[in-house]
Amino acid sequence: MGVSGTNVVAGYIQTQSELYIEINSTTPLSAGQWYHIAISGDRDGNAIVYLNGVEDSQLDISDVNGNINGGPMNIGKNTLSPSAWGLFNGIIDEVQIWNRVLTQEEIINTATSSIDTQDESLVGYWMFNDVPDNNLIDSSTFGNNGTINGAAWSFDTPDDPVLGCTYGNALNYNADANIYDGSCEYYEGPSWYVSEDGDDEYNSG
Repeated sequence: MGVSGTNVVAGYIQTQSELYIEINSTTPLSAGQWYHIAISGDRDGNAIVYLNGVEDSQLDISDVNGNINGGPMNIGKNTLSPSAWGLFNGIIDEVQIWNRVLTQEEIINTATSSIDTQDESLVGYWMFNDVPDNNLIDSSTFGNNGTINGAAWSFDTPDDPVLGCTYGNALNYNADANIYDGSCEYYEGPSWYVSEDGDDEYNSG
C-alpha cells in the first residue's frame, strides 16, 4: 500500500503467480494532513479502501486465484522499485496487518481504541514507538521485528481521534471530527422548491 503519483491511495495484492491487483482510492490525499488508511480484502468478494473510517472505493477480487505472496515486506518503500523514487516521502505512525477481513466498525476501532496485541488474527503491529538497537518492534504475538534503514524520526504525531459525522451534507455534521463513526443523519422529508410560475393568492408559488 502506498500513495500514487496522483496522490491517491494505491493498494497492491500480489499472488504467487506474480499477478498484481491494484485498488486505488477515489479521494486524493492532501499534503501535510494525517490520514487513517485501511484496506480490507475478502477473497470471495471485494477489496475496500477506507479513509478515516469512511469507505472510499472497492474492487471485486473474487476471481483472483492463488495464495497471497509471502515474500519480504517493506514499510515506507515500494517493494517493486529498487530505486529511490519508491521511498515514501512522509510520516508513518502505526502499521497493522490482520489475517481476516475487518468490518468498518472494527477498522474505526483500530483508529480510536487500544489494540489487543494478544489477538491471534493480528499478525503484525508496528507502533514506531520503541526503537532499541535500530529495530522496529512488532507488538503482535508473532514478533516479526524489522530493521530500520535510513529513516528520519519525527515527533509529529496524529491528532487525537475525534469521532463524529464527517459528511458536510449531513444534519449533524461535526467539523471537528476526523474519524467517521457512522452517526450521520440526513433529512428524509419531502423536497420543496419555489416556482416562478405559481400564484401567491393560492400559495402555489
